[in-house]
Formats: sequence, structure tokens, C-alpha cells
Amino acid sequence: MALSVHPSIGIARLGNANTDNFVLNPIKIGGLPYEHDADLKPTTTVVNFKDEAGCIRRQGQVFKVFDTSDEELTLDSPNVKNIEWTVHLANKKAAWCEFRELNGNLLYGQYNSYTNRGVPWRNASKESSSERQSLIIDLGPRVVSGILSTVEISIYNIPATYLHPSYPSGELKQGSKHFKSLGTLRTDRQGRLIVLGGYGFAGGNTDLSGYGGGDDWYDDISDGSVTCFVTYSDDSSETTTAWMVVGSPDFAPEIVNISTLSDTCFDVGVRNFDLVPDMYDSATGNYESDYVANFDRVV
Repeated sequence: MALSVHPSIGIARLGNANTDNFVLNPIKIGGLPYEHDADLKPTTTVVNFKDEAGCIRRQGQVFKVFDTSDEELTLDSPNVKNIEWTVHLANKKAAWCEFRELNGNLLYGQYNSYTNRGVPWRNASKESSSERQSLIIDLGPRVVSGILSTVEISIYNIPATYLHPSYPSGELKQGSKHFKSLGTLRTDRQGRLIVLGGYGFAGGNTDLSGYGGGDDWYDDISDGSVTCFVTYSDDSSETTTAWMVVGSPDFAPEIVNISTLSDTCFDVGVRNFDLVPDMYDSATGNYESDYVANFDRVV
């Protein structure tokens, strides 16, 4: 059978509260995150996004695996022997391009790429491939399985078989002083995966140059791959994958974007592929419907 992981792209959120004081992701768009019980099962929606000390609670993403009949597979499934999850998160900010507002946003077309807009690399003085690689926070993959298991993505447990770990070492002069972790992997009572992101680390050795950070600054925002390996009772096995994104805290998850991905796709179809010719004709313009409304908004 072919397996699939839900969600295919998961979202977790940073927080600096105690490792065990976290919440679980909202189940629907515009929903609140959830508290959890001792089995890490969602219970009631969150009231407090912070702990008693005012620290922000991390938000974990729950991953589930399904078969072709849309039946969830867990460690309680009679035909499942084991579910193993491998997660590989990394942060490439210091090795990427400088922050330049909308420059690099390809929604504006290929002409607006980083290269075409001349956006320089962060830490441009480091030019060789090995120097650029050293700017990436990459602690290697972590594997978790079983019931109520916990694995930290830490500098202290980098797999011996992983040959290219890199992270900011030593004490940084500005912001957070010591980098230690990109997050935590956990499993619930049924073997589902919960990915928790970092702890809000951000630091460097120079003053910040602006909103987008500065050279040699690091943070523990991350993304990376999620792999699920299911072993069945007859010792056959299957693998499927997903993606994980760790973002900043969101204190108003009920406020959603004005436009959805569906809106954007429909707009592209209408404007570029004659999806609804009566609505929009790319060859001609109508003064009343295409221009007057915009003029009125400006006035």
C-alpha cells in the first residue's frame, strides 16, 4: 500500500518556556492551539500562550501516517509492528542572501530574483564552499520511535555517523550567548510524531544592522525533511515523507490571511490562462471595470 503523512507540510513555532511546557498545533485554519494530556493527546484549546514567568510556550506539530484507505496507522493498529520517524532540520540564514524587503520575492516574477536584483550574500567575506557550509546550522538527522519517546536535536547528541555537522560554537557577544538546540522530537501514546522547534535563540558578534539582522547573526528558525518508516507485522515495510517548517510565535492564530492559496491560484488562472474569459481579458482593458475602481481607491 502507498502511505501518506498528514500534514504534508507541518508548522511548529518557537518558544523560550521550559522544554516540557508546550502546546499542540491548531487542527484547523484559524483555530487555536491545544493543551495536551499525559499521553500527549489534544484536550482543550489554549488560553495562555505564555507560562507564569512570561516565557513563550513552544507549539508542536503533530504528524500522522495514513494508508490508501485513509485509515490512520498507529502502534495500536493490529498490522503495525513499529513506526519510526526521522527528522532533519537545518537553518541556512547566515549562508543565505541579505534581507532586502521584497527583493527576491518571485511572486513578482523572475526579474525580481536575488541574482537579478543584485542582493549580496550574508557574510560575503566567506567565499569558499567550506566556509559557506560552516555558516549553516545543521546538527544532522534525529530518529524517534515507540511510545512517549523524546529526542532533543542538540549539539550534545549529534550522530557519530553524520559527517558534516555545523553550528555557532563558543560564546557570542550579542543577543543569545550560546546555541544548543534546534528543537525536540516526541512521540505520543500511539506513536505519532510531535516536532517542537527551537527556543528563540538569536545571537551574533556584531551590532544588528537592521530589522533583517546582521552578518554573523544566527537564530534557530528551521525547516527540513520528515521521513516515516512503517514496519508491518509480517516484517514488510514502507516509507513516506513530509516537510517541517519552524516559524515564529503566533499570538493571534484566529486571524487568517485575507487571501488564500486557492485565491492566488484562481487569480493566476484568470489572468494568465484565460480560465474565465468573461471575467478578465488579458488582451484588452475596460476603463470602467479595470481602472475606475483603482482610481477611486487612491482618491
